[in-house]
Amino acid sequence: MKRIYLFIIVIALIGCKPSVREGLDFYDYEDFEFSVEEELSKHAFTDSINASHIEIALFKEGFLTVDYAGNLKKSVLKNALYLTDNSNFDFYGTNGLAYVWGAKDHTKKTRPVKYRKKSNKCKEELYGLDCSGFIYQIFLMSGFKFFSYGDENPSNFADSRFFSNPVKWKFPVNKYCEGIDCLKIERINEPTIGQIESGDLLFFYNSKKRTTHIGICLEYNGKLIFFDSGGNPNKDCSQAISKGPRRSILSENLLNAWKKRRHGILKITNAN
Repeated sequence: MKRIYLFIIVIALIGCKPSVREGLDFYDYEDFEFSVEEELSKHAFTDSINASHIEIALFKEGFLTVDYAGNLKKSVLKNALYLTDNSNFDFYGTNGLAYVWGAKDHTKKTRPVKYRKKSNKCKEELYGLDCSGFIYQIFLMSGFKFFSYGDENPSNFADSRFFSNPVKWKFPVNKYCEGIDCLKIERINEPTIGQIESGDLLFFYNSKKRTTHIGICLEYNGKLIFFDSGGNPNKDCSQAISKGPRRSILSENLLNAWKKRRHGILKITNAN
């Protein structure tokens, strides 16, 4: 009789063996192709586990090649389109989304920096962004948060000189990738228009090698588009309101329009 009970217990234990899909055991997936998004939609993982964390962990284990640059580029394009589409829209009130020098947050009204100077005629608070604020926001909205070695206040570091310096990207890249060098940032000065690709940050600098303006080139509807926020809010407010986030087809004429300035690009690609 004891042998019969023992046999029943063994059979029951075998029947209760957990499925390989339970939990987050990376080695269970070694011979199993899957999509992170698809598995999340099937509730294979608990809701408390973030998809990006799963991708990072799997990347470390070698079971998944994560296209960070590609995913980031898609998200940045979506947010660049959103901001340029909403420039001067009712969502931002009567002012529209303007060009505001020094503005890094388009959801709050701000005055242009140095608005107290007599030469600055526009002293109103406006919804808007400057060129580096535009870059800061489209990356921030895409889950990529810029820091300057512990400083999280964008007013202290988010400028065109910061974003055009590949060394400055080291710290935020490591934070974005949880310590993995997943992105390669390369600066190229004076590229030909044929070298400029979707995802490249395009910046302009003067004879003193100081970066004065920045935007991003992204493919949209089969064309390479330059997204930026341009204007001058200090002459009068009406000009500021008519400017702001915009997009233009990248061309030789666009590059030549920046007289007395040289241009360069920052290429963002997967490290491996």
